Amino acid sequence: MKGGHSQFIPLAILLLAAIMFGILYIMQSGDTEQTKISLQPGNIEITGKGAVEGGNTVVIKRGGHYLIEGTLQNGQIYVDTDDNEPVLLELCGVDISNPSEAVIYVEKAEHTTILLAVGTENTIQCGTKEGAAIYAEDDLLLAGEGSLRVLSGLNNGIQSKAAMQIDGGTIEVTAANNGIKGKDSVTISGDSLLIEAGDRGVQAKYEMEITGGELKIAAKEGLEANQVLIEGGMMDITAEDDGINANGGADKQKKNPSKDVVEDMPNLTIRGGIIYIDAEGDGIDSNGNLFIEGGELVIDGPTEDDDGPLDFGKENEGICTIKGGTVLAIGSSGMAETFGEGSEQYSFRCILDTPYEAGSEIVITDAAGKELYRHTAAKKGASVVFSSPELVLGETYSLHVGEQTLEVMQDKVSVR
Repeated sequence: MKGGHSQFIPLAILLLAAIMFGILYIMQSGDTEQTKISLQPGNIEITGKGAVEGGNTVVIKRGGHYLIEGTLQNGQIYVDTDDNEPVLLELCGVDISNPSEAVIYVEKAEHTTILLAVGTENTIQCGTKEGAAIYAEDDLLLAGEGSLRVLSGLNNGIQSKAAMQIDGGTIEVTAANNGIKGKDSVTISGDSLLIEAGDRGVQAKYEMEITGGELKIAAKEGLEANQVLIEGGMMDITAEDDGINANGGADKQKKNPSKDVVEDMPNLTIRGGIIYIDAEGDGIDSNGNLFIEGGELVIDGPTEDDDGPLDFGKENEGICTIKGGTVLAIGSSGMAETFGEGSEQYSFRCILDTPYEAGSEIVITDAAGKELYRHTAAKKGASVVFSSPELVLGETYSLHVGEQTLEVMQDKVSVR
């Protein structure tokens, strides 16, 4: 759909509502008892119903509220319910490791919530070659006011084969492959998420929505999904390749005809948040449409000319527009895209005759000398794209880059 905004299916809203209802049901139902699971070296104590111990494995066979604490090596929490009730795993200070299998494995449940108990520190360490340290076949929610550290030496950190929601807690993930992975959708609304990953920081096949929280990601690619919507939060993304990628679409289907590729037109929409990206590939890359509607976005883009700070799918009839927010995108000039004439907010792009070096000050001022924006370049580059609600038609602006000054006459919506 050329120029059209994707209508995000509110999977995350429905998921969160369903899971929160399930949590309330579990915690308030008089018929549901809390089951306490105490992990100790060589001994697992279970007080309550619904769970059994088998060696170093705790098997949960029914929905309910499970309080888990203690330390377990070569262990696993395995969920395989035979009812249609939600499962709530409340981590109350655990340190669980497994060298060959997922530490928490949800085979079957209506949906599963991992709740980080207030003030607790929890560690999950895994060496599985398949799946993830925390793996769920069904919907998965992480919430709470404790902390969780996930170490996955050979594969993904946290993965759901359905929808995933991160709604609270201080979560740190170090993974050889993807940090966070959901198939249907990934939704992040808070509190703190720190990811170091060998491949994608956060990946969803279909939809990704970020509404809040603090995210710090160092990965090959930062965020990736077919439909990406950012409405809030603070993000710091360092990427070896693309910072944020909306992928799939007809072009990717042509390149990978044998793979299960999403054919919907990719859309990357930013409506809010404060986002900083340092990318060696494209800063932002949409295989379809790119819409900026609000927030603050700063990109220290690539140094090589085969990528650009901003990229969108012109080959797929995609468009790139801005109607709100502040954007400064700098980097190489060979593929430096900018916003289209269909934009509602003014912008300009400048290609410099003399490239700037790392550490150069990028400063934009108006005709009266008022500073509109300032940024210190992290790397060398030769292009600057800037847009702000303060830009006005018919005014002249100055771009100061190190010792260079360029005058820009804003005589149309997108000056290039």
